[in-house]
Amino acid sequence: MRPLSKPQRALSTFVLPTNILLFYERPLEKEHCINMFLSVHYFSPFFERLTDSNSPIKTRNEQQYNSCTHYYHAKKFEILGAEDECKEILSISSPDEAYDRAKVLEKKFLTSPRWHEWEESKVDVMRTAIRLKFDQNPTLMQKLLMTGDKTLIEDHPTDAFW
Repeated sequence: MRPLSKPQRALSTFVLPTNILLFYERPLEKEHCINMFLSVHYFSPFFERLTDSNSPIKTRNEQQYNSCTHYYHAKKFEILGAEDECKEILSISSPDEAYDRAKVLEKKFLTSPRWHEWEESKVDVMRTAIRLKFDQNPTLMQKLLMTGDKTLIEDHPTDAFW
């Protein structure tokens, strides 16, 4: 067995506070050494990513969405006044595909005067999506409650905001 490098030794002594739970599984890549260490040792396998599991949600006005990801991005394009893009997101079945397509579609709106409105709204939109998801899915709610009073951190490999 090869001896540990200095960064590996430092990581091997790092202890994540017990009140934090990381729940995004990352690929094991050397360039993400610190995050990889945390994810490998503190990833909770029973807990799904908050936004993109295949759990449909329904709003108060009975609008059905395939997932929180669909809801979030459809609302983004709704706020931006982009009806065609909103419909396109809603027509995609997979949350991952909806996310990928939304990232492509949103590029033409980054300089829109309404982009600031979206930036101001996105946390509330996500909060609504997550609340709907857990309120409407007792199994997921039970999993969430099993985390106790831990701080949940989505250790996403490419999205520093969430």
